[in-house]
Amino acid sequence: MEKIEERTVFSIPFGELNVFETNVVCHDFPFFFEKPVITLMLSGNKIIRSEEETFEFNERSVFIPPCNKELSIDIHPVFKEPTKCLVLNIEQEYIDSVFHEVIENWHPDWDRTGIMMKENAVKKFVSSDESLWRSLTNLYNRRVDESIYNTSDFLLSLSLKELIYELMKTNAKHILLHSDRTENVQNGLH
Repeated sequence: MEKIEERTVFSIPFGELNVFETNVVCHDFPFFFEKPVITLMLSGNKIIRSEEETFEFNERSVFIPPCNKELSIDIHPVFKEPTKCLVLNIEQEYIDSVFHEVIENWHPDWDRTGIMMKENAVKKFVSSDESLWRSLTNLYNRRVDESIYNTSDFLLSLSLKELIYELMKTNAKHILLHSDRTENVQNGLH
């Protein structure tokens, strides 16, 4: 059987960056994540399917897939260049602590203005927002730059905080802050 993806893992404070490179055409390749992850298409594109919809995940797009839901992808590498996708896992405790720090110190109005209202909740998140792309690529570039590898944990932490902050200004905050807890409550009731 032909290997579909090559995975490279980079550790970062409070998480892990994974780069998946695909050099072969594949159809209906299944995937799912148990916890929220933030993905960025570095090069190429993928067609992502669920039972409800199909959409194109393009270069420079940020996608947070729904948790515990199987999706499938089609990949068609172009001109023998690999399709590269970045997948970021962040510790839930760190996401929560950054959110609480932002509420307490910088945006107490977020609590009063209903930034977390349920009617704004989403199950997946897709965006081509420039600030999200810039934050995520900055984190990635800092981590893979070997010249600062041994001294960059502080900068990586700041970059991760910036990314979480940018995501908190979008509907992605509902996935990052509640999907794990919601899933656990629902499973307990069943």
